[in-house]
Amino acid sequence: MSGQFVLDAVPSDTYSINSFEFLAFDGDDPYHAANVDRSSSILLDSWGNSHLTSNQNRTNAFAMTLLITEIHPAGVLPDPVIIFAADRRISSQGRYHGIKKKLFAVPSLRAGLGFFGLAEFSSGNRKIEMSEWLKSYIVKRSRNPGTLEELAHALAGELNSLVPRHLREKYISGFHLAGISRDGMPEFWFIRNVEDDRTTLTGTYSAREDFITRDAPKLITGDFAIYRNGDIRGHVAAWELFDQAFVMLLNQQDFHRLKTSNDYANWLKFKMEVLSYFYKKYSRNSVIGRPIDTLVIKGGD
Repeated sequence: MSGQFVLDAVPSDTYSINSFEFLAFDGDDPYHAANVDRSSSILLDSWGNSHLTSNQNRTNAFAMTLLITEIHPAGVLPDPVIIFAADRRISSQGRYHGIKKKLFAVPSLRAGLGFFGLAEFSSGNRKIEMSEWLKSYIVKRSRNPGTLEELAHALAGELNSLVPRHLREKYISGFHLAGISRDGMPEFWFIRNVEDDRTTLTGTYSAREDFITRDAPKLITGDFAIYRNGDIRGHVAAWELFDQAFVMLLNQQDFHRLKTSNDYANWLKFKMEVLSYFYKKYSRNSVIGRPIDTLVIKGGD
């Protein structure tokens, strides 16, 4: 039985999820594969662990979010596809603080970049919003983009210079950088200031590639990797159950079937919106909230 390989973005625990039928997709040219098995997932929270509760999101300064990156390697699909999803809610002490974009395209590298954790801080006499700074940084780097690896290490170095040490030692902060390399392979770079135990802060940002070097060799045809960070409890509890609950309806002729990567991205957005509404209605600290952003990166020509 094949499966998803779902990683909380650190290598260790994995768990299986019951298989379900789904329609495979590829760009605007649907690749019809009936009864594609999407069974077990390795859910990596960008540390590779899959846990129901996450100490990673203790009360950080404006920190909560849910950031998801899925990598679907070539196999069932002719070319790799990477899909990101993130909410826009900014929280402080578990309360609403504002709405800011946390997910950005990096067109010069056919990649995407999203952040979780620290979202606003002071550096010298300046108040810096991570969302605005990251957007400007991507534009600046586009003049001489280099490679995904170079961007990951440059970003870590820039953050070590920009974010004051006392904040780097106190608040968890991290980034997903994923894209299609020049040789056509998907890469996932995890930039963060915390150890893989998700609680020990290092005080220094560092970058590590996890998909090619660690996770891809564990996949078989039909598998895909999911990296997740932030308040991952809703993702752990409900993500695959959404698919299992609604896939029968989605495959009925009077419903819109998921035929393309953009269709699938909209499905991820729908699931994120449902989770956001659940947090709004039932969580004492509504730390995940709409609007939801998605981004699709396609391999091939």
